[in-house]
Amino acid sequence: MIGYVDALAEPATNTNPYGLSKDQQQILDSQINSDKATYTDTEKIYTDLKSKYEL
Repeated sequence: MIGYVDALAEPATNTNPYGLSKDQQQILDSQINSDKATYTDTEKIYTDLKSKYEL
């Protein structure tokens, strides 16, 4: 139990335990910097589907 508590008490680090290829990093960067207006809110999708199928 002490090890579990110690693990919770230790601050989280922001280190990356793995590396991305150049292509993977470019894809990730493009997704992070994409226009958020092109995405539909999940609540709207859920409500629309619920109404459409009368659930």
